[in-house]
Amino acid sequence: MLEEIIFNLIAFSLFAYIFMFKMVKKNDTNYLVVLIAQAVGIAINFICILANAWDGIVVRIIMYLLSIVFPIVLIALEKNSKNFPELMSINLSKLFY
Repeated sequence: MLEEIIFNLIAFSLFAYIFMFKMVKKNDTNYLVVLIAQAVGIAINFICILANAWDGIVVRIIMYLLSIVFPIVLIALEKNSKNFPELMSINLSKLFY
């Protein structure tokens, strides 16, 4: 139970940080990909808590990757002066080309 509370605190704080300081401040909708991934991870956690379903290790790994690891990697990229929306646009244009 303590692990789930700590997970929720960290996940919600990362969600709020990316929403408030990245998306709203920069007025950039490219951060929606990260926010949707975080919302899916948090929703999986709530389903696991409420219904005691999906209690496997694979689900926990997916939940942690989507809600905690992916946003921390994004924040680390931007600390190293790499712009996530710009990188995403460049990679999408290369993919479509």
